This record gives sequence, structure tokens and C-alpha cells, in this order.
Amino acid sequence: MITWKRWPSAEALLWLPLLTATALAPAVPKMMGLALLLAWLLAWVQARRQPASSSLPSAWRQALAVAALLIGLRLLAAAWHGDGLAERHWELKWLITSLALAVVLRRPGGPEWLLRHAATLWVGTLTAMATLGMAVALVVERKDLVTNAIPWANVMGLVTLALLAQALHSPTSRLRWCAGWGATCASVAIMASHTRGAYTAVVLTLLAWSWLLWQRVLHQARWGALLGIAALVFAMSSAPWMQEAVQHRWLQSVEEWRAVHQQAPTASETSVGARVLLWQHAWTAVQSEPWRGVGIEGRRALIRQWADLHDSATLRALGHVHHEYLHAWLDHGLAGLGAALAMVAVPLALAFRSRSMDPATRWTLVGWAVVVGVSGLTNVNTAHNYYTSGICLLWLLLAMLQVQPNLGRSAASPSLADGQPRAAAAPRHDTM
Repeated sequence: MITWKRWPSAEALLWLPLLTATALAPAVPKMMGLALLLAWLLAWVQARRQPASSSLPSAWRQALAVAALLIGLRLLAAAWHGDGLAERHWELKWLITSLALAVVLRRPGGPEWLLRHAATLWVGTLTAMATLGMAVALVVERKDLVTNAIPWANVMGLVTLALLAQALHSPTSRLRWCAGWGATCASVAIMASHTRGAYTAVVLTLLAWSWLLWQRVLHQARWGALLGIAALVFAMSSAPWMQEAVQHRWLQSVEEWRAVHQQAPTASETSVGARVLLWQHAWTAVQSEPWRGVGIEGRRALIRQWADLHDSATLRALGHVHHEYLHAWLDHGLAGLGAALAMVAVPLALAFRSRSMDPATRWTLVGWAVVVGVSGLTNVNTAHNYYTSGICLLWLLLAMLQVQPNLGRSAASPSLADGQPRAAAAPRHDTM
């Protein structure tokens, strides 16, 4: 008979498929949803395994409470408009994830092997995701990607910034090199997917590598390493997919933008042109109903009207306005806008208010806020299950493998397993 005292072995059985499913998600999208379900189950197991041993850190408590409140208000606004739950998967996932985060952080500790190898599991899993994602993006055409390319690339952007923070702040060279490789692979995956809205992560990665180049190579005059990096950059820049991603896609954006301002008849049939027209019309519609919004059906009706106005087949095929904040504001007024802005404000608040947070976790949260905030300017990523599952999963893994192990070590209790009291383990400094 299995008792709760033996649940650490059950946790081990859950961790293996959880990390495996997470690593395979870039190639098999359904694995992302499976991994999130396993993470929720793991939080429930942890809740049953031991009673709460500490109070939820104040910064986390306040941030999660505010996010949950804003999302709750948006759900009420959706109910007031008579909207169904088909497009509310993001809010429901985040509410469950918030509860799981609170459970995990109130019960620090866990299996000894998890505490000992938490940083390795975190970096290793994300690096596996990045490497597999790069392979998929280089082999498969953008239109044939395993799921919609935009949310796929934006999840890779979150992975990029998490690994970049580890590459810059991890004290062990093994983790730094592994995380650096992963961040580079994830950046290549984003570029190869030709998703311009996710290029922010690539730019931040290039800036970080340039800073490291100056600090570690140029400053110390290691010309051999400099030539090696220059050769790598030249090889990557001469690759066909890089030329397509940088030159063609950006030049295409400029041409489409000009066509909109010149009021060309075909402007509404282009990617950039359709977005600009949607933003203009959505901003006008928001001003007429800034408090309550128009609801999902009202938004769909407006998009059909705008498509008829411009006689655009491209606009007629769209379901949202390709702008996270205008979309939420148009649907559910200030409640929707507040919930959308919380996706940026919550990680920033945690990064700057949690004083005990290690540098890698802090900069991970800052990077996530930047990537989520910028990508929301050109797409409604939360309309896609892959993205919403991915961001919730990464938040839970961050808490389980980065934040919670540090709390657990500082709050570890003496053990009498060997017949003698044993002092609590000192906090590890190689888990950043």
C-alpha cells in the first residue's frame, strides 16, 4: 500500500515524463499541454506530501493575487457579454497555475536529488527544447511548422531569455556553456521561423553576446577566440535562411508599411498592411466603448465590417486584431486591458520587489516581461493554446526548479533518518 510518506518516489515518476514532454514540445505541440497537466499534478502531489512549512513570499503573494483578481474581472466581463469559454483558455489556465505556484512556494523542499540537480534540470530541459526547436525550424518550412509559427516562435523567445539569464549569471562553467548553447539555438530557431514579432529575443541575445565578447575576449585580447566568433557570425549570416529572415522579411515589412500610408488598393491584403488597418479601426472602436468593451461577437462583427469596407479577403479571414492590448480592451474594456497588462507587470514587479531572488531568476523575469510585452504589439498570442500552455508551464518550472529549491534549502528541517539530528543544508549557490 502506498502511503503519503512514499510520495517522493511518485514525484520522481512524474518528473521524468514532465521534463521529457517539455523537451519534445517544439516538435510535438500536444506535449506542451501534457507537460502542463503533469506540472499541475506534481504541484498537487507536493501539496499532499507535506504540510505548508512557510508563508508565501510577500512579493509572490501580492503579484499572484493582483494577476488573479484582474483575470477574474475579465472573466466576469466575458460573462456579462455572454461570451463562451472557447477563448478563455488563457485565463482559466493562469488561475490554475497561480494556485499551483502558491502551493509550490508554500511547501519548499522536495526530493534531495531534485534540490541537488535543480539548476541542471532547468538548464538541460530548456536547452533540449531549444536544440530540438532549431532542428525543426531549419528543416521544416514556416507554413508547415508543427503549429502556428508566431506563438511557437514566441515560446522559443521565452526559452531564449531564460537560458540567456543562466548563461550570464550561473557560477558554474558547465551550466554557462550549456545555457549559452541553448540560447543561441533558440535564437536560430526564431530566425529560421521568420517570425518578426519574436526577434526581440534575438536582439537581446546578440546584445548579451556582444557584451560578453567585450568583457571576456576583446578586453583580454584573445584574438583567437575573436576570430572564431567572427567566422561563426559570418557563416550564420551567409546561410540562406538567415538572409531570408533578416533581409527579405524586413524589406518586405518596409514595403508593406509604405503601401498602407500610400493607400494602395492591395495594402489590406498584406501581413503588415492588414495589421495596421486593424489597429487603426480597433483604436477607434475602443474609444467608443472604453469601459465595457463590445464582447467577442461584437469584435467579430466589427472585423467583418472592416473587411467589407476595404473589400479585403485577408481581413475577412482574421478573428482578432493582432494586438494583445487592443484586442483585450476591445473585447472586455478596462478589465480586459488590465489582465493583458498584468502579463508584463507581474514578472517586472516580482523581479524588482523580491529582494532574495537570485540574479538569474530576476533577469529571466525581466526578459519574459520584455518579450511578452513586445510580441503582444503585433499578435494576440494568448489566442493560441500552445502559447498559453507554454507560458504557464515555464512559470511553474521556474518556481519548481529555481525559486522553490532555494526556499527549500533555507527552510530545510533536521533529519533523524540516521538516528542523529542533522543540520539543515546550507543554501546552494550553484543553482542560479
